[in-house]
Amino acid sequence: MVLLTMKEKQKIEVLQRVMDGKLKIREASHVLNRSERQVYRLLSSIRSQGIEGVIHKNRGNQHARTIWFFRI
Repeated sequence: MVLLTMKEKQKIEVLQRVMDGKLKIREASHVLNRSERQVYRLLSSIRSQGIEGVIHKNRGNQHARTIWFFRI
């Protein structure tokens, strides 16, 4: 099961409208506040990976600069 944030849900809805032909790439780029090139990239990732293509790949991982304090 994939849990989506509101931003991710909006991305999927807008990209679905583009795939259905109800919205143009330029309009989608304005709605998502992305460049047209990024919209094409998102569309290709959705087509190849499905909904998981929208989710950030680093979700659930720890930040590389996290400082760990150990209790003794």
